[in-house]
Amino acid sequence: MNRTSVTRGLLIGVLASVAFGTSGALAKPLMEAGWSPAATVTLRAGLAGILLLPFAITSLRGRWSTVWRGRWRILGMALIGVAGTQLV
Repeated sequence: MNRTSVTRGLLIGVLASVAFGTSGALAKPLMEAGWSPAATVTLRAGLAGILLLPFAITSLRGRWSTVWRGRWRILGMALIGVAGTQLV
């Protein structure tokens, strides 16, 4: 493992923790404005997906067959691992 990958990994970890830590503070005003918890979670997950999309596309580097082969796992993770745990 080289120094660049460690630095990149630490940077991603710090950014992820900041995003996680601020997501509740950003959702609270929406709920106080009358949004339902489900609508708030949907917005948060949708925005996160939009923000992560360029990074995902870049990391794929044209290997779309990988996504197609793992489509059911990806869909399951999206529905159960992300949406399901947020709504429950």
